[in-house]
Amino acid sequence: MTDHVAIDAGVFRGVAVCVSSEGTRYYLRGVALQVSEGQGRIVATDGHRMMIHCFETHYSGQVDIIIPIEAIKRAFTGWKKAWERILIEGRDRDWKIGDVAFQPIDGTFPDWTRVFPKMDDGSAGQLAHFNHSYIGDLAKIGKLVGIQPTINHFGNNPAVITFGERDDVFGILMPRREEARSTADLRIMLEQAPLPAPRDNAA
Repeated sequence: MTDHVAIDAGVFRGVAVCVSSEGTRYYLRGVALQVSEGQGRIVATDGHRMMIHCFETHYSGQVDIIIPIEAIKRAFTGWKKAWERILIEGRDRDWKIGDVAFQPIDGTFPDWTRVFPKMDDGSAGQLAHFNHSYIGDLAKIGKLVGIQPTINHFGNNPAVITFGERDDVFGILMPRREEARSTADLRIMLEQAPLPAPRDNAA
């Protein structure tokens, strides 16, 4: 049986803005698609910011793959705004996003839930500074999602990015510290997780 999931195309493109361009952590060079019992999410991070979209799907099986950014770019080349959803379908090592065939990245996406700020540590509302280029990207993501974002400050902790009343899409943005050597980096948190083991290509 072929797994198939349809996702809001604009939101998918917004999430993909945060895909890493760093070659070392190859498993961040794509969008993670995770589905379990009708509940799905797509996640992308480059170690400085992260976007997450949660959705419901008619597919009730298990999916846990990383879609390469190269396949995503090809799938959205010439994309028409009227096409509201993107279909991801496949099995094992043979998948398609739209009309573009791809093989998932051999790796395990890090546990992205570990980077959320603690709401009870007194940092809520403490202002912070952010990389200006990331703020520009947030505006781009807002256009794709359809609602401009709000940065919810938590001081030197990760800021939470929300999009109006939508509760299905949100982001995380690390603040920029003034010290010469910054420790405000999602990669530091993600590196606490064990390195992912390559998948068996024969699977």
